[in-house]
Amino acid sequence: MTQAGRHDLLLLDSDILFADRILDLLLDHPSRDALVMRTSGVLGDEEIKVERDARGCIRRIGKEIGAASAAGESIGMEKFSASTAARLHDILGERKERNEFYEASFQQLIEAGVCVTGVDAGEVPCMEIDTPEDYAVARGIADALDQRIKTSR
Repeated sequence: MTQAGRHDLLLLDSDILFADRILDLLLDHPSRDALVMRTSGVLGDEEIKVERDARGCIRRIGKEIGAASAAGESIGMEKFSASTAARLHDILGERKERNEFYEASFQQLIEAGVCVTGVDAGEVPCMEIDTPEDYAVARGIADALDQRIKTSR
């Protein structure tokens, strides 16, 4: 096993805003290989969408998935067991195409038989911040979350 594969892996994109409850949902989920997905709201061309099978395992992940067939959007939060993290490390090391979304490596794991479970964030606030407009919306969400925390004390 490679050095990178000796520990479980928690992977969080750096451009997401999320309520801490989402991290709890992911870490508390019984599956050792899972990603958080948003099933509410509108899906467009820019989102990394997922399709699931009847067991709840991700069948496909990528931007090319049509919104009509998607179960939701991957929000950029994943956990992997040590053995899956080692496989992911090896896959990333083998990939020659550097101008692709890293989720292509997740797809390769899935095609190799790894069941990555989709964990629904439900109505818990989360969003990706890509534009100044996204940032403005995120500030509003963050302010509302902060206010809820202050009033609950």
